[in-house]
Amino acid sequence: VGSEMCIRDRRATGTSELSIRELAVAFERAARGGEPSVTAARRHLSRTLRGTGAVHLDRIRGEHWFLGRAGVGKTSLALHLAGTLRRDGVRVAMLALCPQHDGDLQRLRSAGEALGISSYAIYDAVELQEARERVADVDVVLVDTPCFLGGDWSVRPGPEAHRHLVVPLGEDRCLLRDQLRLVDDWEADTLAVTQMDLFPRPGRLVDLAAEVRRPVSFLQGRRDGRVVVKLARGETLIQAVLADAEPTESVAAEASA
Repeated sequence: VGSEMCIRDRRATGTSELSIRELAVAFERAARGGEPSVTAARRHLSRTLRGTGAVHLDRIRGEHWFLGRAGVGKTSLALHLAGTLRRDGVRVAMLALCPQHDGDLQRLRSAGEALGISSYAIYDAVELQEARERVADVDVVLVDTPCFLGGDWSVRPGPEAHRHLVVPLGEDRCLLRDQLRLVDDWEADTLAVTQMDLFPRPGRLVDLAAEVRRPVSFLQGRRDGRVVVKLARGETLIQAVLADAEPTESVAAEASA
């Protein structure tokens, strides 16, 4: 009964039939020897929807690369994340790899001036290394990339860099699978989800999590007319998918774990 109720809920929130079938089979396996209740089904969902281990934005550190196809929101996410981090007192720098036209360059300069942060356009590995040396004293370096840098191109994330695949909430699982093949050699650590406000089907988060099988790092959407970036903590993801006003204590604890 519990799994049937959760399946009905997932259909209502836009989760694809493929993801629902995968969740149902996995839940049946996990429930053997136990009671298949709604609470158990939600706990199982929380294990699928893994969020970042970071607790607060002001604890984010290191070099973060945003990867993905054109138009998914990489630049917007990087710029608004920079603003959020600055408000938390984090020292930030922005690097833009191979800006495509003058408009990209102007947006980078304007954002740097408005936020009071260092920003650089990067076109090769030498310039990347020089920029890294200039921003060595900052807490976080955000790297915006053009559409699917990869292959033998010389500018790549360092071994300690965090790599985020940026995907809009409405992305189809088949299209996402094609993207993953294109960026396999980048070995993205996490998924960053954009356009949370433009696609009113929160169950699509389940599709993304099932296809990528990596934790979600950031969520971006609009609230009260402003673009808001949140850390994708476990309880935040569960709350979004289940449309709960507040996650239950047991689910929140499971998701945090």
